[in-house]
Amino acid sequence: MGTISIWHWLIVAFWIAIIAPPIAKILHRTGHSGRWAVVAFIPLLNLIGLWIFAFTKWPATAGSGSAQDQWSAAENNQFRDLLGKR
Repeated sequence: MGTISIWHWLIVAFWIAIIAPPIAKILHRTGHSGRWAVVAFIPLLNLIGLWIFAFTKWPATAGSGSAQDQWSAAENNQFRDLLGKR
């Protein structure tokens, strides 16, 4: 349990480089800033951020009743057929 070597920092940098872009892309698709991806790497704050994003209105879908309203009628029918709800 000595010092932290350069290899530890390289592993952390690699992990952040692999995880941050997909998180930023998901946040961008929901209408939030990709900068919120930083929250994912701060313990406890990431859980609070997850709950905030789960239960607040997303800017990307704020103008409509639901995300399904943004689809065409043909896409809705295909989705219902796929789920067997038709």
